Amino acid sequence: MKRTMILLTACLSLPVFAQSVPSDASVLELLELTGSRNMLEQAQDQVEATMLSSWQQMSSSVEYTPAQQQQVETMLKKTAELINQKMSWQEMQPMMLEIYQQSFNQVEIDGMITFYQSDVGKAVIAKMPQVMQASMQAMQRQMMDIMPQIQQLQQATMSQVKAGQ
Repeated sequence: MKRTMILLTACLSLPVFAQSVPSDASVLELLELTGSRNMLEQAQDQVEATMLSSWQQMSSSVEYTPAQQQQVETMLKKTAELINQKMSWQEMQPMMLEIYQQSFNQVEIDGMITFYQSDVGKAVIAKMPQVMQASMQAMQRQMMDIMPQIQQLQQATMSQVKAGQ
């Protein structure tokens, strides 16, 4: 009877172990395998480039004095430094660790590690930046195609709002 109880307890405990919070070491290994740090650094570069491009578009019709231009450049530099500081790997790694530990269990993390260590997993990691870039470009083209319709909707709504005032 005692042996049956131990066996039953062990069997009932298996799902709990399978759902265990993944270890820090295993999540960090997964993040390393998938190149998360490199992807974060690339994202920082994109954010900085987008910010600069947006600023240039916003201020394209403005002519700055040399002193004003210096102020703008200083602001852009400080903004880039702030982004790089707050989105640095040192800042983001603990957050990523927590997100993965809340989202996946140890069995899932171990499975992903096994996959990303395989030739197919390595190919996915190598090709994913191109896939993401092509996806973003496709979405941008799609947005450009529908932009006239969006602008029409906005104009029609603004006309209705103004007419109702």
